[in-house]
Amino acid sequence: MRFVPRVITDGRAVALGGYIHRVNENVIRRNLPIPSASASFGGMSEFKPGPYAFSSDAGGEKIVSFGGAEVKTWHDREDGNGKGPIQTVHAKSSITDLSVGNRLFLARASAYLKTVYHHGDPQPAITPVEATIEGLVIDGVRFNVTIAADTVTNLATCHDFHHAAMHDKHFKDTQGRRLLSLWDAEDGRTSKGCFVYSLVERIEWDGKLPDGAEVSEDSHVIVWPDFGKVVLGEMLISHFSRRLTMMRLALGSPMEGSMEITDVQSSTQDLP
Repeated sequence: MRFVPRVITDGRAVALGGYIHRVNENVIRRNLPIPSASASFGGMSEFKPGPYAFSSDAGGEKIVSFGGAEVKTWHDREDGNGKGPIQTVHAKSSITDLSVGNRLFLARASAYLKTVYHHGDPQPAITPVEATIEGLVIDGVRFNVTIAADTVTNLATCHDFHHAAMHDKHFKDTQGRRLLSLWDAEDGRTSKGCFVYSLVERIEWDGKLPDGAEVSEDSHVIVWPDFGKVVLGEMLISHFSRRLTMMRLALGSPMEGSMEITDVQSSTQDLP
């Protein structure tokens, strides 16, 4: 076989994706049918879904709904002043007025990743352009989520991030609580070669938490009784790709299911 060199680029954006297993005693087992956007080499895709509502049966109570959303991915190619082309991949997503089970409400969330790859570089630089969570309310408790993206912006390549995570004492002292390394996983997990990093600097809330709720000011996970887990501002970092999910829901009871809200991925890899 003769291989012709190529550059692999990919941009993906999802406003809301999920799978509902059960609502109360009703078995659902359905995907949420919401368009997403994906662009590869030189491509562009854009959708603006909404308003949207999902019920377990016709005319039933809304289980999941949102007012509006936007997903967009596109790819630019520029002349690199005689040094080869510069590939730039964008992946952008946002959602407004989200309601889940009439218990979790979100005014707005957005995520935007940009990948820049200069011909000949060992890895692309991938940085967040936008990452926000606004107006999060669960059972009447209002949360203020502070996002800090400076670290993943300054350490734009996986090589730089890996070096800081493994060898920089200041990074470990200040960022260690926001980092999980699966880089050297030895138990057969396919996630080997990946970092999980939280963009959430802190979570604050108004009022008293209900019995059974678990959340700390420096965590990015909210555990809520008779609802499930809410994971905020989570980025996956690997050699040639980054994926940012502003909200991930693992619902237990009375609604069982999983959802991702404003999820974007951007990557570039050169195959010489």
